[in-house]
Amino acid sequence: MKKIGIFGGTFDPIHIGHLILAEQAADAADLDSLLLMPAQISPFKIGKDVASPRERLEMVKLAVEGNPRLQASDLELQRKEISYTAVTLDLCREKFGKNAEISFVLGADAFLKIEQWREGPRILSEYCLIVGSRAGYLDEERDAQIAKLRERYHTKITVAFMPKIEISSTDIRKRIQEGRSLRYILPPGVEAYIRDRGLYDAERFKETD
Repeated sequence: MKKIGIFGGTFDPIHIGHLILAEQAADAADLDSLLLMPAQISPFKIGKDVASPRERLEMVKLAVEGNPRLQASDLELQRKEISYTAVTLDLCREKFGKNAEISFVLGADAFLKIEQWREGPRILSEYCLIVGSRAGYLDEERDAQIAKLRERYHTKITVAFMPKIEISSTDIRKRIQEGRSLRYILPPGVEAYIRDRGLYDAERFKETD
């Protein structure tokens, strides 16, 4: 059985923290491949200025270059609708077949609220989860949620433990506008792409976060 992971997000831009979580998740769940999937329109980003979908996809491609287990996917960019997780997972099941094990990667904060998501109960019943979690952060809440969801939905849940890394795409955009260093925060290819295209420069990008 092929084991496929789905890691979605705005990736505006993708950074080292995203890649560490992707690698930890792939290891923890013994995935054959993990798809990093930029959202067409994230429901949490409506009305906010972001780099174009194609630019964000290109940055993801540059970020995973040389790692055969991590792959950039344009699946959500082929659609014009808001990127809801349930729809994306259904499309992946169509693509990889019913015999593939499809796992969705998410952080601990989102994991605690997943039952409230659009079609959350169905996601929990039909798909697997990989929860990125830092030791000492929401441990009791995470473990209680795991126990509850396993009992209620029989969800296969894997925890991928993460080091504490304080990196955010919002901070990276701010650093770019302030002319500060991005070394060790972005993959070199992603940084070069951003510099060459002037992404997030003040004259092009209006920060709204």
